[in-house]
Amino acid sequence: MLLRAILTGKTASPPLLESLIVFGKARSLDRMRRFLEAQKRRK
Repeated sequence: MLLRAILTGKTASPPLLESLIVFGKARSLDRMRRFLEAQKRRK
């Protein structure tokens, strides 16, 4: 559920694997990277 929220900004969306395919590898990794950076700044 967390990964879905990170990628799509929503907790309810199309299946996660389909979302990853639609967004593509680069965009998906960028969203995950930005989430992790934001979490590091919060600490």
